[in-house]
Amino acid sequence: MVYNMNQFTITGNITKKPESRVYMKGNISGKYVTHISLAVSRPFDKKKTDFFVFTAFGDLGYKMSKLNKGDKILIQSYVKNNIYEKDGKKVYGIDYIVTNYEVIKKKK
Repeated sequence: MVYNMNQFTITGNITKKPESRVYMKGNISGKYVTHISLAVSRPFDKKKTDFFVFTAFGDLGYKMSKLNKGDKILIQSYVKNNIYEKDGKKVYGIDYIVTNYEVIKKKK
């Protein structure tokens, strides 16, 4: 059995309507891509909130594009390092790639 230790699971509220598009170049040409912004309250400090942006591809990206601001969801993802060059300097970032999600509560 193989275990994937690169797993990130989190629950939060969608902060704005998901942003979606269909890529037309590269190895993901023709695939749906959706970005979801999630607000997550800290368990021991309710006055502070953390914000995360997740990316979903293909059918999953299409399904997630139908979610709405305020929906509470659980997201399972993996973390991917993102290194690129901008203005001659290396920029480091982290991408959260969605593998599964579940709607916990729809906003009324």
